[in-house]
Amino acid sequence: MISTMEVRISEDRLKAFIHLEDETAEIGKEDVEAALQGKGVTHGLRADSLAAIEEQSASFPVCIAEGSGPVHGEDGYISFDIDLSVQKGMEDKENFREIMNIPSVHEGEKLGTIHQPTLGEKGRDVYGEEISPRPGKPSRIRPGKNITFESSTGNLYADIDGQVSYDEVRVSVQPVYQVDGDIDMKTGNLEFVGSIVISGDVPTGYTLKSDADITVRGLVEGAFLEAKGSIYIEGGVSGMGKCLLKAGVDVKASYINQGNVEAGQDIIVERSIVHSECVAKRYVLCSNGGIIGGNTSSGLQVKSKEIGNRMNTPTSVYMGVNKKIKEKLEQYDRAKTMKEEEKQKLLAIGEKLVNLYKQKGVLTDKQKALLHKQRNSSSYIDDDLQAIEEELKLLNDSLGNIEKTSVLVDQTLYSNVQIGFGKYERQLKSEQKHVHIYLEKGEIKIMPRS
Repeated sequence: MISTMEVRISEDRLKAFIHLEDETAEIGKEDVEAALQGKGVTHGLRADSLAAIEEQSASFPVCIAEGSGPVHGEDGYISFDIDLSVQKGMEDKENFREIMNIPSVHEGEKLGTIHQPTLGEKGRDVYGEEISPRPGKPSRIRPGKNITFESSTGNLYADIDGQVSYDEVRVSVQPVYQVDGDIDMKTGNLEFVGSIVISGDVPTGYTLKSDADITVRGLVEGAFLEAKGSIYIEGGVSGMGKCLLKAGVDVKASYINQGNVEAGQDIIVERSIVHSECVAKRYVLCSNGGIIGGNTSSGLQVKSKEIGNRMNTPTSVYMGVNKKIKEKLEQYDRAKTMKEEEKQKLLAIGEKLVNLYKQKGVLTDKQKALLHKQRNSSSYIDDDLQAIEEELKLLNDSLGNIEKTSVLVDQTLYSNVQIGFGKYERQLKSEQKHVHIYLEKGEIKIMPRS
């Protein structure tokens, strides 16, 4: 061995270098191998460096052996299969109030996957010894409330419809989306698969849609609220004629003023319904206040402390049919009458032309064209009449048994109140107290309550 040659090992033992104190000294392959053997270097000999030394072209110090470092394991992580962005993109906005997106899932939907950490791959140093990798750490995120974790795959599934909520340690599905304050430009319109709770007000122009319930602790102005469940408004409705509430189940409010309300079951108002359009398939209950102005419709019963007022404000209550259906019935009845009159005129024209042909045995070209047009028009009118009859049948079927419906007034039924049971109507001309109103054999009866 050349006395000026030295083998030095890097601190991480992954590289071995040849150093020469006298770079003019000539060394060969055998000298290098002997030096490496003396140092115990057995792995990762670099053929290119050895060739350069033999050719006297190496620049010292030269790396003569190189090990392979370990590949450390990757930490566990979670990947989501759903869109978790909160802000809506410009392409998703229908108007300037479309601001916020609520990350939502349905029951059974896959949220994502928790990936396990990897162990990594071993390395080997220049001494031929294995170097253990550092294993990855498990993901800190764990399944939280209303989440099913499938351990065999790491998949996460929603147990309920709701909002996806996650932080550094937990992912959950919340059944309720809550706004702590008013709906404004920060929140924008909201649409959610679970329930929505607003602790403040919902101003004019905003839209809330829920596949469950909507609760508003404050006031609802001229906004649009639609829920497949119920709508609860603690502060009342001041709709200015622009508010529309549509609930698959009930609408409950402290009061309704100039609102449009549709309920799949009941409308329950703590105080008064004023100048509003209210339609409930079952009950309209206003036991502590009155119904003043507007149109109120119910499929089973209207019960109110008072209906109308001392000012004799025109007020309408319809049983078994709402105003819209009533107007449609009247519209189709008018259309039916017009079509029947038109048909009679066409039949008269056709009969006249047929008699003319019998008398003369021939018709002019103009008369033939008129007869052809008459027959075609008659056919079209028959089709129109059939369609009208079908629509009328559907509308009449929707009325149900109006003789099972009733209006109950706890205190005062004022004059100028219009009461309707299907096609039967009665205008109140005098004030009455504590009455029960119902339909019997085509007559609207107003009787004292027992």
